[in-house]
Amino acid sequence: LLAFSQAQAFRGHLRHLPPPPAEKNVLAPEEQYYEQVLDHFTATDGRVWSQRFWENWDNYVEGGPAFIMIGGEGEASPGWLNYGAWSTWAKENGAAMFLLEHRYYGQSKPTEDMSTDNMRYLSSRQGLEDLGHFMTAMNNKYNLTAPWITFGGSYPGSLSAWMRLRFPHLVAGSVSSSGPLFAKLDFLEYLQVVSDALDTTGPGCNLALTEALTTVEVLVGQEDSWGELSTLFKLCEPLDGSNSNDVKSFMELLIDNLAGIVQYNGRFEEDIFSICALMTDESL
Repeated sequence: LLAFSQAQAFRGHLRHLPPPPAEKNVLAPEEQYYEQVLDHFTATDGRVWSQRFWENWDNYVEGGPAFIMIGGEGEASPGWLNYGAWSTWAKENGAAMFLLEHRYYGQSKPTEDMSTDNMRYLSSRQGLEDLGHFMTAMNNKYNLTAPWITFGGSYPGSLSAWMRLRFPHLVAGSVSSSGPLFAKLDFLEYLQVVSDALDTTGPGCNLALTEALTTVEVLVGQEDSWGELSTLFKLCEPLDGSNSNDVKSFMELLIDNLAGIVQYNGRFEEDIFSICALMTDESL
């Protein structure tokens, strides 16, 4: 587990899709900013902020639809405007393409800081309204008359589906890839998929992982082991095993290393087979 963690160092940031590979001789569209409403649900609050977006008109044919990729819980990448199935469909349908970065991520910063009070403006409902306002503004700016199609995967996949429900007058269809549409506090099915995928590599992988994680849990419960764990896993700050949030964060990051490999299997040098070979290598 230690060797895998240090080799990958994914650190729990793979719940959103990594940016696509850059295409040779293709310039990324310039970033732009849209004046967005801070609080869509308080009419007396007139504050606004700058939300980052990109657009691509290479495939557009007058009267064609507008495609929008929804940004999620990570910095948006303009590389998507020339990549993937939606890019192919844009060429086939003469569509304009937009990418809107989600509030509070990347350079789309609604507030000066991320204090507890300011975080009240981070919600899926605010995100949906951001999209609706942005799409209406683009219709007016470019005289777009055809319907919109929304695209998203994972959390943005949920937003994509919800956009069709929230704004049926704007959105004619939505592509929701792996979108968890029903909120669930204890979402155990996610890690069940991870476990099932690791089982396909052969016997012993999940058993080795369980043993490794159990060993770490035991060490977390021993105060004299906190310093050793902090050093072994190269933590930014010393582990405090008496702090439940510290422990939860630490264990989640270890598990997310494995989840990220499964979720994006084949996109990195390491895959589920090489990781399971590492975990079951008794010489390490």
